Amino acid sequence: MPENVEIKARIASREFINSFSDAPSKILHQTDTYFSVPAGRLKIREFNNRSAELIYYRRPDSAQPSVSTYYRQELFHPEYYGLLLQSLYPVRGVIRKVRQVFLFGHTRIHLDRVESLGDFLELEVVLDSEQTITDGNLIAQNLLTQLQIPEETLLSESYIDLLERKKSRGHQSNYQ
Repeated sequence: MPENVEIKARIASREFINSFSDAPSKILHQTDTYFSVPAGRLKIREFNNRSAELIYYRRPDSAQPSVSTYYRQELFHPEYYGLLLQSLYPVRGVIRKVRQVFLFGHTRIHLDRVESLGDFLELEVVLDSEQTITDGNLIAQNLLTQLQIPEETLLSESYIDLLERKKSRGHQSNYQ
């Protein structure tokens, strides 16, 4: 199973990263439909160019760089697989985001504008066969330092967790 080291932070501005990367970025419009599964996270990711992929991943909920193991499979008929998965698992929620992707060495830097949640930075350090998890953690920590990301902005949750928590608080406040 492929692995990378990930870390996520809430950010106030997206502008600072443009001066950090020396490579051009790519803009992606993504819709992630999450399914409630017994372990890990399962989603269908649809892109603005009408392509899609099925992604299953496991990552501990930690505000520090964490190892994520994952499977990705390109989907040619996402609507069919969406219906199939809905017959097996309830839909947990849908995340819509605009993702700006930068490459910095082996690291994918994502600037995400997530509908209903705000702006985030996500680092994915892709490990090659000679790198250890410790190497990936060091790379992520060094990038956080270079990007001047304060530790208090680091997040342990995925976007779907944040959205569920936000909806739960909103639902509770309607009855108070």
